[in-house]
Amino acid sequence: MTTRPPATVSSWIAVCLALVAWAIPFPYTTGGSVLASVGWLLLAAALVTNAPRGLTTGAGGLLIAVFAAGASGAPPWLVLVGTTAVVLSWDAGHNAISLGRQLGSAASTTGAERRHLAASGAVGGAIVFVGTGVSRLAAGGEPLAGIVLLLLGAGLLAVVLGPEDALDVRFPDE
Repeated sequence: MTTRPPATVSSWIAVCLALVAWAIPFPYTTGGSVLASVGWLLLAAALVTNAPRGLTTGAGGLLIAVFAAGASGAPPWLVLVGTTAVVLSWDAGHNAISLGRQLGSAASTTGAERRHLAASGAVGGAIVFVGTGVSRLAAGGEPLAGIVLLLLGAGLLAVVLGPEDALDVRFPDE
């Protein structure tokens, strides 16, 4: 079986967005920084090896690292930006792998990749905008609670709308 390489533009965008999330834990937590580094390496390697589960694992490591930064004192808006960067990176990576598998490297996919990235970026920007607004407008109490609810909603949305092969667990036939 021949594996086709992932689409180039989306792969590079996924790696760059993962770098944004990778940088967030460093001023706040050593353990989160190590986890972010491992997550970024897994995500990048998954795009080279065409492995959607590796991509999901790497994005998961980055997400936990961003949450660790939040727990260690990172401002809520920074946690929101990092979380959005992870979700967009994961989405762009899966799009790259999917386009590569379906169309191969000979097909011109740049237009489709740009449209997908623009739509995803618009949604991500809206999440950051609304999340930051909720955090700043929270009267009394913990503004982080509003952001946590938004992040849970964004995570649920990613699970519901995400590629099914990333969430599909299959056991080998015996």
